[in-house]
Amino acid sequence: MKKFNNLEEMQPYLNEKTKTYVFFESGKLLDIEITFDLIINGNILARDINAQSIEAWDITARNVDACDIDAWDIKAKRLYASCDIRAWNIEATEIRFYAICHASKNIICESIEGRHLNSKYFVLDGNVIIIRRKK
Repeated sequence: MKKFNNLEEMQPYLNEKTKTYVFFESGKLLDIEITFDLIINGNILARDINAQSIEAWDITARNVDACDIDAWDIKAKRLYASCDIRAWNIEATEIRFYAICHASKNIICESIEGRHLNSKYFVLDGNVIIIRRKK
């Protein structure tokens, strides 16, 4: 896992043309840990992301584990937030959050679950689509 303590350390991974931080080395996507509150006007592409707080345009990863996640689009296999998730679109196999998970357009997943007794997930102008896999 590659650890980043500030935005300057992430700069070598920035593709300025696409405004995307692409964490890719030796032919594979990296697992990354972000130890600071990350706020960028751009995208993130990594294998696994562990962070305190992420605010970005698009986040694409196998697993995202953070306290707060705020993004335009999120695509992940597993999406875990110890606090809340806010996005335009969320597409993940498994979504876990503390109290609130909301999207402006759509949430598409196989499972979604809040840990707080009165947790809520919702969309403003789209649909929550829970896909049931055939056995």
